Amino acid sequence: MRVMGIDMGTKTTGIAVSDEKKIIASSRENITSYQNIHELADRISERIKKLSLETIVIGNPVHMSGRKSDFFDNIQDLGKRLTQLTGIPVVYWDERLSTQAVERTMIEGDLSRKKRKKLINASSAQWILQGYLDYLREKEDNKGKRQI
Repeated sequence: MRVMGIDMGTKTTGIAVSDEKKIIASSRENITSYQNIHELADRISERIKKLSLETIVIGNPVHMSGRKSDFFDNIQDLGKRLTQLTGIPVVYWDERLSTQAVERTMIEGDLSRKKRKKLINASSAQWILQGYLDYLREKEDNKGKRQI
């Protein structure tokens, strides 16, 4: 089964999906032009119906100090709505610096500002999801190892 990653923005929300073995995250698409959380959740749930997912990972906006961002409640609302619509559990994943890291990589790759704008949210969703997948793999690798 796959895992979906979501990077919710104010105007654009990026979607990424893992492979079946949950090793590699791939950016999928950006969703734009939604009026509210319910419309966005409905549009995401339509995409979910076409996939075999076990978990949805949503980037959780937290300030560097650890304080919740102003956008935090919107993220929580999206997660609750997606679980209601799909029955799939949602995990909130720390997304600090994900957009900056992705943008820096794109700049180093010499992508124009216009191309970066089109790709940033889906690429950030990929970054968030890959962090979660790496965490799962590390957790599995450490399973059974004796803690000192």
